Amino acid sequence: MLILFLWVLPASSQPASSKVPLKEQLWRFSNFLPPGHWSNYCNSWLLDEIEKRTNGTIKTRLFVGEALGKAAEHYNMVVTGRAEIGELTTGFAPGTFPLCDVLKLPFSWNSALEGSIVANDLLRKGFLDETLRRDVKTIALNMTIPLKIWTKKPVSTFEGLKGLRLRVSGGLDIQTIEALGINAIAMPLPEVYPALEKGVIDGGVYGEENAVDFKYAEVAKYVIDVPLCYAVHLIFLNKKIWDSLPKDTQATLNGIFREMEIHWGATLDLLLRTKFIPILREKYGYKIVDLPPAEVEKIRAATSKVKDDWITAMEKKGLPGKKNYEAMISSMKDHGFISDQTWVKNRALAK
Repeated sequence: MLILFLWVLPASSQPASSKVPLKEQLWRFSNFLPPGHWSNYCNSWLLDEIEKRTNGTIKTRLFVGEALGKAAEHYNMVVTGRAEIGELTTGFAPGTFPLCDVLKLPFSWNSALEGSIVANDLLRKGFLDETLRRDVKTIALNMTIPLKIWTKKPVSTFEGLKGLRLRVSGGLDIQTIEALGINAIAMPLPEVYPALEKGVIDGGVYGEENAVDFKYAEVAKYVIDVPLCYAVHLIFLNKKIWDSLPKDTQATLNGIFREMEIHWGATLDLLLRTKFIPILREKYGYKIVDLPPAEVEKIRAATSKVKDDWITAMEKKGLPGKKNYEAMISSMKDHGFISDQTWVKNRALAK
């Protein structure tokens, strides 16, 4: 598996019958992340396993750092065949994944692995957005660690948040952040550092991993330790290529993809404890703003309508928002992650 930065012309389609042996082919994996980003550890593992378990018949190449296209283009790139595999967060494609926003409701998850298990459970049961089954082959649907508010200057009260200009990934994060009286600015991750540096934004909503990998902590060192937002992370394969594969190859790959569902979230949770927090503390001298419980309660109360407003908006569009929300809560309970919304609040407030 090679990591390249050069543009290559799209390969011709490779039709194959499921009744014939797997044909040799090259799969290009394109993403927007910098070379050293932690997610590329998992991506390299994924591509190595694809090559190994297909005995080298499927070759792979990883193109990072927007080498093949901008972050917002990646879903369409894979759908149209400009790349065989792509990676993005749903906020980069506004309007494409409206039902996935159920996974981003505030105070939902405590870890990446929790959210990833439930997200893939929902997808397999027919929930979330149909495009993830119809237009691509979804390899893994993962949740990030909780995204928190980072600022260039310390903010220690609920009132102090009002009027700030904060970067968000888009989608439901906009409603969540605006409910706090904050000006939410949708912006891809690669654009955040210069915006922070130039004072275009006062901070952003992202996880510790991006504060390190994109070096945001150089200019925004203060983090409010409240699990407020989340990003839905997708890895997906061109559907025509998937449909062209022999059934036994599909079965082999599905086994790898199931492992990736767990591997991605578990790796992020592990790196948070063993890498990112130590780097933030020792290299950047980041500061955790530990809000008093009463101030956290104000944040929770201000965002409490986000869920109901989202369900109402989905239903008005003819989308099953309520069913998706109920299915998510059911899956969380089935996996032992939640008993009720009060428990989530109490966990967020616990010291």
